[in-house]
Amino acid sequence: MIGRFLPWAPGPAAWNMAVDEALLTSYLQGTAPVTLRFYGWDPSALSLGYLQAPLSAARQARCRRAGVEWVRRPTGGRAVFHQHEITYALVTGEREGFSGSVLADYQRIGSGLQRGFAHLGLSLEMVSGLRRGKGTRSE
Repeated sequence: MIGRFLPWAPGPAAWNMAVDEALLTSYLQGTAPVTLRFYGWDPSALSLGYLQAPLSAARQARCRRAGVEWVRRPTGGRAVFHQHEITYALVTGEREGFSGSVLADYQRIGSGLQRGFAHLGLSLEMVSGLRRGKGTRSE
């Protein structure tokens, strides 16, 4: 598989999501290869899942006062706060051997990231997310 790597760069929320969407669109049109992109968020941002309700006017105002941008992701899931982190986007599909199963593909991608960071002398651990409502780690 021949692909491309876009090294880490920080950007504003709308820019980050526009780049991710452009990468996906060009891949689906067959004009771009598999792409792995690492990026950061500057300023801090709240990203909402594709199907989440938009922020209320009051919450938008709170974000503005705190200097936090907000944006809708082209993917699902719940809201994610981004600050001082490395985010990645992997644009790929079934023709590269991905199954379409979210959990199986997540584990495959996570294993690849673990191996890659191990070459840099860093250890990564895959963990489950937070449970809804309680804010405690699920097992």
